[in-house]
Amino acid sequence: MAAGPDSTALVPGLPVMPRRGHLVITERGPRLVQHQLVELGYLHSAHTLGGASVAFNVQPRMTGQLLVGSSRELVGFAAGINRPLVAAMLARATERVPVLASLRVVRCWTGFRPATPDALPLIGAWPSIPGAWIATGHEGLGITLAPATADLIVAGITGERPAIDPSPYDPTRPMPSLEQAA
Repeated sequence: MAAGPDSTALVPGLPVMPRRGHLVITERGPRLVQHQLVELGYLHSAHTLGGASVAFNVQPRMTGQLLVGSSRELVGFAAGINRPLVAAMLARATERVPVLASLRVVRCWTGFRPATPDALPLIGAWPSIPGAWIATGHEGLGITLAPATADLIVAGITGERPAIDPSPYDPTRPMPSLEQAA
């Protein structure tokens, strides 16, 4: 079961909560950025809970637009736009890529990442549902961590020794409650 922030709808009791993030797309323009630019603080933002946060992330799109992120905040499934947070996100991006100030924002939207109270994904068997295997809680790193997650799930199902220690990701590990984390 890998249903991201909706995981608890399928498997009640999972320690997963939605963490809202904002993204912005700019108008089309000349290829100002040739590859994704991400600040090191992005990883810190992704692996700590607490108040709202922003980190610099700009990605060129094939359309000539730029995708700008990112933000994180614990607000449940409230999908509204937090304009001050988006402004902070854009200010941070413009500090690093000043030409962004000359581009018009054409769209802003939100999405939800699956977060856990200890900021580590849940990967492994879920004992209260026989035969259920869990792969969720990766925050914004699900695609990046997909190969390692798949290896852990396959090793668990087949009984083979995994390449990395699965215990930090055990869905039944002790961790703070969702209320303590939020």
